Amino acid sequence: MAESGAGDGCPRARVVAALAGLALAVVGTVAVVAALHGQRPPPQPPSVGGEGSIETRIEPRDHTGGPADSVDPGLPFSRPLRLLIPRIDLVTRLEYLELDDQGVMEVPVDPSRAGWFSPSPAPGVPGASVIAGHVTWDREPAVFFELGRLRRGDTIKVDRADGTTATFVVQHTGTFPKASFPTRAVYRHIDYPGLRLITCGGRYDDQTNNYDSNVIIWARLTH
Repeated sequence: MAESGAGDGCPRARVVAALAGLALAVVGTVAVVAALHGQRPPPQPPSVGGEGSIETRIEPRDHTGGPADSVDPGLPFSRPLRLLIPRIDLVTRLEYLELDDQGVMEVPVDPSRAGWFSPSPAPGVPGASVIAGHVTWDREPAVFFELGRLRRGDTIKVDRADGTTATFVVQHTGTFPKASFPTRAVYRHIDYPGLRLITCGGRYDDQTNNYDSNVIIWARLTH
């Protein structure tokens, strides 16, 4: 998806999704259109591990079942309307993203808005809910330009259609090469309400108009 006269900062990758209850399995890299030539790089999360297995970056309780997890019923289903992140003074209405007929995840039409990937669980419902957004667009910072400033313990809120607000606390952040996107850690089923925020980051390539990495935020519903 290229913007006329501007280029495509982060090519979309094919995503194959299969829903089994609340489980979402995705093959391939989830990518969001990102920065264009001439942009200063967005803030990046601190390094949280080496280039080895994902387990060196994410605590087991965040992506596996077992004794560390307990079933959390969370909130009843309700569609998300608005995302609020106090640390970066972000308030954005949410678009709804689907898979297109090529099996590719859509990206937000409006670069000033983030989008909820609606095949994933709604925020507040048990499972890994996914929200994605552009980092820059047409040589200007976009909705998730400062996502890399988030740190463990920061608050993320999602206003829902039923009038409730799902409040999450950031547990982990990281920047991951697109070639080794942590698909399992992002999308696998969990027995508690989780939230994953995704945009592009890392090194920007002037020749391809692409970032080489994804910035990912893991958060969990707090009560």
